Amino acid sequence: MAEVKNRNRSGPMRRKYGETFWTFIVEVMDWELSYSIRLDEGKYGSAWFSDSLHLEIKGVIRLPDKYAEKEIDACFVGSRDMLPDKNRKSYRISNPICVGELRLQGEKRQFLGGIPIESLPTIASMLETKRIKYFDLHGLSPRWGHAKIKSVGFFRDYNPDDY
Repeated sequence: MAEVKNRNRSGPMRRKYGETFWTFIVEVMDWELSYSIRLDEGKYGSAWFSDSLHLEIKGVIRLPDKYAEKEIDACFVGSRDMLPDKNRKSYRISNPICVGELRLQGEKRQFLGGIPIESLPTIASMLETKRIKYFDLHGLSPRWGHAKIKSVGFFRDYNPDDY
């Protein structure tokens, strides 16, 4: 009787690349804060309202050098689900992987991300008084023109020697 050998049939192992992180510094050129409210006539009837607050920023990328001096459109959408509400039992977004996504395809550079809705009026007033001139997007390095952004920060001054 022939002896059967136990073979590993899993195939070649895929090489896992280490995650590298990039920081994108954007100078604010123009901005607009928009608000809308509507009647939500969905499955709950007309007793519910739905509102939206978002901040649109037009800017110029200052860092990294590969994308420097290129324009970007950023949209920060106000979300009521990002911070805990003490009156609700379940407030967490289950397993969030990023706060937004940066797209860098050809001449089109866009960021779409969420931000707590309570912070948008404060950020808008700081933009109006010129206390905020830059923001940074920190996240995974771009792959195929997309980057998952893990954190966003707003600040007044930018020193290239710090990066």
